[in-house]
Amino acid sequence: FSLGITRFPNDSNNIDELIMNADTAMYKVKKEGKNNYLFYVDSLKDELKENNEIEYILRDALKYDGFELAFQPQVNLNTGEVMGFEALLRIKDLKISPAKFIPIAEDTDMIIEIGRWVTTTAINQLKIWKENKTKLKNIAINFSNKQLKDKGYLKFLEQSIKESGVEPKYLEVEITESVLLERKEETIDFLNNLKQIGVKIALDDFGTGYSSLNYITFIPVDKIKLDKIIEDLIKIC
Repeated sequence: FSLGITRFPNDSNNIDELIMNADTAMYKVKKEGKNNYLFYVDSLKDELKENNEIEYILRDALKYDGFELAFQPQVNLNTGEVMGFEALLRIKDLKISPAKFIPIAEDTDMIIEIGRWVTTTAINQLKIWKENKTKLKNIAINFSNKQLKDKGYLKFLEQSIKESGVEPKYLEVEITESVLLERKEETIDFLNNLKQIGVKIALDDFGTGYSSLNYITFIPVDKIKLDKIIEDLIKIC
């Protein structure tokens, strides 16, 4: 059961508002994994309102070119050389954290369209560097487990790379361990197909939540990015 609870008359004495309160609390329970209960508090309504506003902003950004990518350099600390970049999604002219808007994009399945936009924009950036005779560096893009619903993504990716004239080895797809929990066999097939296209695969935040060294024995990763907790443990050892 997912149960939302509101109290009469503490929260309200209006039946319609009480039903809405209980529904708001239940929505929160479902979002956080279901099989639980939650008492309504006013902050839940504020959170729901904020999420609705961000959802509207995301839909507007998709429609009117409101996204941009920031390219965070990945630096070799021994040499100081920039080895590549990670593409970070931002909403133009708004300081809304990805930690806020990405979960909403996933809940609404907008992440599928946004994921394609990120892919196209990253590939186009590689194309610009190539045309300007700039030395190409890898660009890493993040891949959400919700994007596994995009059945046409592999074909879209392959076609986009082909049209750009950029070698696929300069594009890196970052996945987290949680992706491996979604339709495991289907996910492994997806990752193998990515490798066949020629892009690189990185396993991000390794060591959090569902970590297992067994993962790296059957998924075709090129890079493992350790979670800070694991880095600290290695330092201690």
